[in-house]
Amino acid sequence: MLMMNLQQTFIKNLKKFRKTVGFSQAKLAECCNTAGSYIGAIEIGQKFPSLKMIEQFANALQIQPHLFFFNEQALAEAMPENLKEDILQQLLQITQKIYKSNI
Repeated sequence: MLMMNLQQTFIKNLKKFRKTVGFSQAKLAECCNTAGSYIGAIEIGQKFPSLKMIEQFANALQIQPHLFFFNEQALAEAMPENLKEDILQQLLQITQKIYKSNI
């Protein structure tokens, strides 16, 4: 089981959300009135932002701040196998219905 600490989880999610919206470090820095080098230092684990800055990042990326600390992998690993199977089965059924309705 891979366990990440909060800082690692934050860094991973900051990069993911930043890239998802197509922002460079410089663009995110500009939106948050800070330096691109500061974003870079955060993303390599040299610095950690204040709560106020985390809120600014969230606003710029149009997400809720708590999502920076959400560890999808840990949640998936903690989920019982039968629940995973049920979810996959439901997704398969939904996908099949969508596919059939588009034929």
